[in-house]
Amino acid sequence: MSVITPEGTLIIENSHLDVRGNVNAVALKLGTARLTPSYDLAAVTGVGNTTPYTVEFSNATTGLATTSNLQVGGTLKLGGTVDFENPLSLAAVSLVSNTTPYTIEFSNAATGIATTANVDVGGELTVSGNATVSSNLTVGEELTVSGNATVSSNLTVGGTSLVDLIYPLGAIYITTSAVSPSSIWAGTTWVAYGEGRTLIGHGAGAGLTDRPTVEATGGAETHTLTKAEIPPHTHSEVRHNDHRTTSVTQPGLNIYDATGYQTVDTGDGSADGLQGQAHNNMQPYIVTYMWKRTA
Repeated sequence: MSVITPEGTLIIENSHLDVRGNVNAVALKLGTARLTPSYDLAAVTGVGNTTPYTVEFSNATTGLATTSNLQVGGTLKLGGTVDFENPLSLAAVSLVSNTTPYTIEFSNAATGIATTANVDVGGELTVSGNATVSSNLTVGEELTVSGNATVSSNLTVGGTSLVDLIYPLGAIYITTSAVSPSSIWAGTTWVAYGEGRTLIGHGAGAGLTDRPTVEATGGAETHTLTKAEIPPHTHSEVRHNDHRTTSVTQPGLNIYDATGYQTVDTGDGSADGLQGQAHNNMQPYIVTYMWKRTA
C-alpha cells in the first residue's frame, strides 16, 4: 500500500479495503462511478449563504418557496405570471406608500375605481367615456368629459354647486315645461314668476325711459286714447250749391254766409261707428313658463 504524491492517492493493489467505521472523503470514485457527498441547504448556507453566481431553479411547479419575507436588493424581473397565495391588499400597499409617479390603469370592463369617499383631483380630469356619479362631484379645476356626465346628486365646481353657479338666488329660469325646477335640483325652491308679463331690462337704454327699480311693474295690455293724446286737427268742406264755404273746427261746424258765421253741431261720430274703445297695446309674443329661485 502506498500513497502517491502530489495528488495524495492511496493505492491498494491485489487486496481489499475493509473499513469498520466512517469514511470521510470529499468524493469517492469506484471505477466509472463517482460518489460525491450530499449536503442539505441548511448545511450549505451554514458555511456560506452568498454566491457571486446565478442560482437557477428549474422545477416546473415551484422554484422557490418561503414562509418568510423575500428581500430583493435590485430589480425583480418576472418572465411569467405572479401568483400570490396570500395577495397583498391595497391597504397594505398604500400603508407603505400611496403615491406613484407612474400611470395607473384600470382595465375592469364594468367598474375601474369605486370609492365611498371623496375623489381629489389636483389637475385636470379627463373622461373618455361616460361619467356617472351617484353622490356629489367636486371639481377644483377643469373637468373634461367626451361622453355623458351623469350626476345623481349635486355637482360642485370650485366649492360652489353647479346650480348655484348657473342659477343663484333670484335667478329666473325660463322653460316651456310646467314642472318646477325644484324637481331638477333637489334642495332648491322656485316660485312661478311674471305671469302674463314680459321682462324689461334694468336701467335706461339710449333714448328710453330709465327703469331703476328691479321687479317694478308697469304698462297696460290695452289703452284708450285721452284728449291729451288726440292731436289738434280741422276738417274743411266746400259746398257749391249755395256758394257757402264751411270749415270744421272745434267744437262744431261753422258755416259762413252773408249774414255771418253759423255754428252747427257735427255729432260725436257714433253714427259712423266710432266707439272710443281701448285698443290692443301688445307686441307680438310667445308664452313660456318663468320661475324665480327663492331658496
